[in-house]
Amino acid sequence: MKVSFKTEKEHGFVTLEALITLLFFMVIMFLFYGLFLMYMAQNATAHAVLQTSQSLSVDNYAASQLSDTESEFPSGIRDLMIKFLKAMDVGLIPQKNDCFSTNVKLKTNTEKNNVPDIVKKRFVAYLAGGDETKADSMLKSMNVEKGLNGLDFSESKIITEDNDEVIEVVLKYQLNYEFQIAELGKVNVRQKSKSKLWS
Repeated sequence: MKVSFKTEKEHGFVTLEALITLLFFMVIMFLFYGLFLMYMAQNATAHAVLQTSQSLSVDNYAASQLSDTESEFPSGIRDLMIKFLKAMDVGLIPQKNDCFSTNVKLKTNTEKNNVPDIVKKRFVAYLAGGDETKADSMLKSMNVEKGLNGLDFSESKIITEDNDEVIEVVLKYQLNYEFQIAELGKVNVRQKSKSKLWS
């Protein structure tokens, strides 16, 4: 029977190989974690952008039909509908400090500077329930540069396509890599959603 014993030199090689393998494994895991954070950030913001455009397109109808004195509904029916919708809490009737509705009628002649503000407020509503502090911390945890202040909605506007008014929600921001290796820089993200305004 032959018994072999590892020399001290061979034992050192095994330890070194284990350390190199562990280091390589950790780098790969951190890389996947960073990519997962980027994927999560882009999905969260894309969903909020889509919901924002769809919600604002319906809001336009609610503002013109339920808040307008020139609505096609007689005032008694309109008042009854408003009471019903408030009781159901469906978000179509603007409440005090309600981030999920607005009584502004969005049209192509709406102040250009006003549309991005309305869009940003609705975006925060869908991202974090209207809480700007929560939205900011969420975005920063997903490595969005400057958090909520790093979001740019300035290209959002009301446009006309095929004789229909359309809200175009455009969001631009930068994502940082979770682990900066050799100054990788930032990822520029641009997301866009269009919805026809109900009238």
